[in-house]
Amino acid sequence: MFEGIVSDLLLKYLGQYIKNLNRESFKIGIWGGDVVLHNLELSSDALSATGLPFAVKSGSIGKLVLKVPWKSLKSKPVVVQIEDVFVVCQPQFSYPQYNAEKERQTALRDKRSRLENAELVRQMQNDNDAGGDEKSASFAQRLVTKIVDNVQINIANIHVRLEDTVTNKEFPFAAGVCLEALSISSTDVNWRQAFVEQRTDHLIYKLAQLASLSVYFDPMAEPLADRADFAARMADLIASRNREPSHHFLLHPISASLKVVVNTSEVPELAVPKASATLRVDDVALRLEPIQYQNLIKFADT
Repeated sequence: MFEGIVSDLLLKYLGQYIKNLNRESFKIGIWGGDVVLHNLELSSDALSATGLPFAVKSGSIGKLVLKVPWKSLKSKPVVVQIEDVFVVCQPQFSYPQYNAEKERQTALRDKRSRLENAELVRQMQNDNDAGGDEKSASFAQRLVTKIVDNVQINIANIHVRLEDTVTNKEFPFAAGVCLEALSISSTDVNWRQAFVEQRTDHLIYKLAQLASLSVYFDPMAEPLADRADFAARMADLIASRNREPSHHFLLHPISASLKVVVNTSEVPELAVPKASATLRVDDVALRLEPIQYQNLIKFADT
């Protein structure tokens, strides 16, 4: 039954952002243990839920992988890999007219999905124990908790770019956020990657590592959204440990690590915090040039 839940969740949360995504896209991969999707195209209204005045002009995800070890969920982690996310946005000065019927259908679809997921969970619990007793429910809950505690996320090559040729036609600009890599995983007490088992101290250790995060604002930049080599150009403009493209950086590339300790005990412990975190960041270099400031003020006025 986990297969159905995973399929519904993927469709629910990705379907609103990706074009032509349906249940058939997941079926073969899920039963085999891996879902591997290539060259996904983002829909133009993928940012509408954020409330930001931007529309996606061109966007793609090079690779999306979900590895689910169905036969070893108690001992191996679920792994999510996302690579080559390239998005070019443009300012949106007008909005589509409110469509009451569309909103009603969306709400109905969300409600139906929640009901189906609840039914799948109930069936899964009944399958574990024909009596459907408290022991069965407890087993399912522990298994889901273990899966969530051990999810590994690996992200590589993210570039989100805003191109504005309208606000000030004499001085078009492009602003963007780039990320070379991000990984999130569970670890042991020594911060080595490990599968989380039930611990007597109820502590879970999470490590997030970020590489080459940068923010740029390039005056008089060349538009990339309509180029035939869009993905290749977007990738070339991502700063990395060994490459620093010719950007006007607001935030020069930085790397960081975040160590988090979560206390999962249901009994309050005054001596042990519910969560604690340690953040280590490399040197941070910020810069704002006069022409960048002028463009930002002009853009804000619109």
